[in-house]
Amino acid sequence: MVVAIADIFLPLAFGFAAPGLAIAGIALAAIPIIIHLLNKRRHKTHQWAAMQYLLEALRRNRRRLQFENWLLLLMRCLAVVLIAFALARPMGCSEATAARFAAQAARLHVIVIDNSASMSYRVDQSDARTCLERAQRIAERLIRQQRPGDAVCIITASRTTEPTGPVVPSHDLEASLAAVGRIQQEYTTSDLPTALQRAVSVAAESSGYTSRRLYIITDATRPAWQDPAVVDSLRQLGRQLAALYDVAHIDVGDPAAQNQAVSEIRMLSSIATTAMPVDFRAEVQTYGESLASLIWQSGSRVLGTVSSSALSADRKEHLLPQVSFTADQPTAITARLEPGDRVPADDARSLAFSVHKRLNVLVVQSDIGTGGLQSPGTFLQLALAPNQSEEDPAHVDVIAESELASQALHERDAIIITAPSLISPADVQQIRRYLEDGGTLVMIMGEGTNVVFANNVLVGQGLLPGKISSIMNLAEGQEPYRFDFNPEGNLHPLLRIFRGQQNSGLSTARIWTYARVDIDPQLHVQRVLDFVGGDPAITLHNIGRGRVAFFATSADIRWSTLPAKTAFVALIHELLLGTVQADDSWRNIAAGERLEIPRRILDGNQPVLSDPAGRALVLEPAGDDKPHIAFQSLPLREPGLYRLQIDGSALPVSVAFPAAESDVTHLDSAAIRRALGDIEMNASTNELPAEFAASSDRGDFSWPLLLVAAVLLLCESFMAMWFRR
Repeated sequence: MVVAIADIFLPLAFGFAAPGLAIAGIALAAIPIIIHLLNKRRHKTHQWAAMQYLLEALRRNRRRLQFENWLLLLMRCLAVVLIAFALARPMGCSEATAARFAAQAARLHVIVIDNSASMSYRVDQSDARTCLERAQRIAERLIRQQRPGDAVCIITASRTTEPTGPVVPSHDLEASLAAVGRIQQEYTTSDLPTALQRAVSVAAESSGYTSRRLYIITDATRPAWQDPAVVDSLRQLGRQLAALYDVAHIDVGDPAAQNQAVSEIRMLSSIATTAMPVDFRAEVQTYGESLASLIWQSGSRVLGTVSSSALSADRKEHLLPQVSFTADQPTAITARLEPGDRVPADDARSLAFSVHKRLNVLVVQSDIGTGGLQSPGTFLQLALAPNQSEEDPAHVDVIAESELASQALHERDAIIITAPSLISPADVQQIRRYLEDGGTLVMIMGEGTNVVFANNVLVGQGLLPGKISSIMNLAEGQEPYRFDFNPEGNLHPLLRIFRGQQNSGLSTARIWTYARVDIDPQLHVQRVLDFVGGDPAITLHNIGRGRVAFFATSADIRWSTLPAKTAFVALIHELLLGTVQADDSWRNIAAGERLEIPRRILDGNQPVLSDPAGRALVLEPAGDDKPHIAFQSLPLREPGLYRLQIDGSALPVSVAFPAAESDVTHLDSAAIRRALGDIEMNASTNELPAEFAASSDRGDFSWPLLLVAAVLLLCESFMAMWFRR
């Protein structure tokens, strides 16, 4: 019965934006009735003879007079109620038939615009140069179609490292148009889940609107919608949004989009020096056809070229080998694609780093008194500094364990400890702090290694990859131990220099003694090289920001023949170049991040930062929560090479395009609908959906009610004169 009654009155169902005014109007409708009653009380009845004839006439016309009075009273009361209802803004319900005839729509429009890096894709359109500008034009047309009283909320969908405030719907359509025009092209990844979650919050916090519509304007690229990290959250949010909004997706992308990008550039050594050439590797991603060539350059100097025929989707990594540097100064290497394509910001990527003249290495050994080739320090010094001159790859100091306390370890690029015997607890703590700050330790076993000390002290501080279970010595008549090395096999990056070298000496070296170590799984140890049989020979693991390389046999010829081979020199160089970390990471950041300038590199002067176009940028002092940072920039939005001037030196700063955004693979509307949990959704390309461009099916009855009230007052005045009231 209740359902039947609801079905009968549903076509007329409505609510009020200001119900208090409606209640007041009903109360005010009593005023004409009160006036009518007061007027009746003012007349007193007096009986006199001639009046009898008039009363008889009145009795005959009483019904007509009563009808006229009640009609005028009804019209006056109704006019008051209608005016009050109009001021209270009655809104038609979503299913109300009468709402379809309302003069104005009271709607909430939430517009989500993707302004991530992929939206910089260039398009052929007269009023828009990029996908983002195309999205802005569509959003502006949408806002201009709205009527006074509608609310618009603008949400952007690029990832940001900065805190963002709440988004609030605005009834000022001109302000909404200005907000759309102010949307900047960001070069960060898309963050649709956060943007859609904000749309959910807007709906939950908004009331008084007769309809809610959500417009998602994106280029429909694969990373934004199908990244495994966002798939589940998008599906869940899609179902929530479908319950709160009428959802539309507007695709401003190019279904035939193609792109090539330099997605990564790295130095294959951890540090660059003037003494040894360095290899670089670039990764090129191809989406579609390969049309460009890859050009390596440092400043204006071209270092190498890879032809377009060698750049394909199958071959991604490209090597720039043996780059030599003559000056120890900050520099940058750039890999650039030419000619450019429709996403110019990802056609070049740079790596900023410093070139060091030579490494500063400290060698610590327990038997410092041993001379000649019986000393591991002698072999290491010959390998790293054979001439004891400025031209050597490294400056090497050899000290005893007892001298560690007097050393300033933070001034050393690397520390090599041979045959650890008995290092004081204070020195062990000092080495641990050195590692946590980014230092490099090479731990080499050998004659005199104190296994008990190593297991009880060094292992607890993470200076070894695990406990030494035993010292492996050859039994009488046993064949020497050998390294499990195949120059054509899958080599660790630290051994890449030996690839294809059949006579390097690693495979023929004979080992008589080595320390067998049980790897600690909690340290996430990398096995660089094993012995035949599976025991680790060389390992690598991290401690804080630093690295520890472990060598299970000796650096002298008492445990193996390796130090007498040329491979030993190359191996020690690679261990150091691959593990010593130049502190240049702060000068290589992603777009959207702040540049943070370490306090230790400043000499008191204010640094100056310039963008790729040479414009000076603001640097502000860092807060107390970052004691090691002196200055920081605002988020650097544009990819490219920046310039940081500090005390007369120019340091290049690389700001990188996010590699994931280079994937412009286009998804169709069915894939977008699936990503949102297979919800009901309107879809269109480069324009508003036809259903959404139509007028609302729910309305504001204010103006129709005011019109009816005006007609009633006009009719009441005319009838009052006609009835002589």
